[in-house]
Amino acid sequence: MPVCQLYWVDYIWWLILFDLLQVSATEECVGPMRLTREPIQVLLVFAKEDNQSDAFWWACDRAGFRCNISRTPESAVECFLDKHHEIIVIDGRHSRYFEAEAVCRLIRATKPSEKTVILAVVPQMPPDQDEPSVLPLLCAGFSRRFVENSSVSACYNELLQLEHGEVRCQFKLRNGKAFTMPGRNQETAYSSM
Repeated sequence: MPVCQLYWVDYIWWLILFDLLQVSATEECVGPMRLTREPIQVLLVFAKEDNQSDAFWWACDRAGFRCNISRTPESAVECFLDKHHEIIVIDGRHSRYFEAEAVCRLIRATKPSEKTVILAVVPQMPPDQDEPSVLPLLCAGFSRRFVENSSVSACYNELLQLEHGEVRCQFKLRNGKAFTMPGRNQETAYSSM
């Protein structure tokens, strides 16, 4: 076989292999399986529309995420129970409208919230002031915090990090459990015979 022809065959082989390894943005590899993932759903909980809520809204749009917005804690819980969002962003900058920790606890008290990433938006601190501890937010049930930044790019980057980190892990964990459950049921059925 001529050398030129051998390289051509290797090139075709690598193209086929590369095509097999490629995974689209809506597919996730779990071992040898490819699982299709629905677009990520984000719930924004902001008492009023401002630059920060708009930035997260446009960041969701840019990322191709489905986005809902709630203005009250009650409507946030109701919307979450209806749609089971993967990411929830709660405005914790002003306690005048609602307490972010209380909203987070309300959502965490529901069963579907165990696989949800909840992000607290906190105010920027002046440079001469010490940054407060994140521990109260973690104890309330928040997964992460986001320091106030109304740049769409900053919000977009934060959402992408959440998607590629916690949300993707939760997706794999949820589907891994789904595949192990039928096996457990069969083992239980066989052991009881």
